[in-house]
Amino acid sequence: MIRRLIILLLIVGCVFGDTIVYNNDFLIFKRTKILNKVDYIGIEEFKGKPVVKILIQSGILGNQYTFISCDKIIELKNYNGEPIDYDCININNPINSFPQKVDINKLKQAGNHLVQFRKDYYTGFMVSMLGSVASLYGASENKSDIIIIGGATSLLGGILMLISFDSAGEAGEDLIDAGEKLETED
Repeated sequence: MIRRLIILLLIVGCVFGDTIVYNNDFLIFKRTKILNKVDYIGIEEFKGKPVVKILIQSGILGNQYTFISCDKIIELKNYNGEPIDYDCININNPINSFPQKVDINKLKQAGNHLVQFRKDYYTGFMVSMLGSVASLYGASENKSDIIIIGGATSLLGGILMLISFDSAGEAGEDLIDAGEKLETED
């Protein structure tokens, strides 16, 4: 149950991301801007001033880094809505480093293993069905050689379906690894 909750949190965390509220004044116009679905990277020095480094993930443009001056930051929250600790005065403070998140590569690997499982399972199922149809045809025409070929093909399809479960197991292992990493971070 806890593992399922962790996986759900991983999915929700990836969907929502961090939130940054900052002043985006332009000439005489005072305005506040909110950036959602971003990843807080940390504090860096840019031209002698501390800036907050964030990663904006976009499907069209790819990943982009943005820097916002520390003195403009109003609010910085994680994906749960809790404030993120940062220190713009002491740039080398450990709380300014990139927060360890879930290993995204493990989650992507798990997804790839599940997609491969589906492909392999469907292939095995179709081969098995083809063998069953051939066996039925051979039985209706009283041709024993077609029955044997159909039975062997059906058996081969069953073996392919059984082998496909290896990919599902690897996906489960990757998800467990990602969940354990999340558990140790908390």
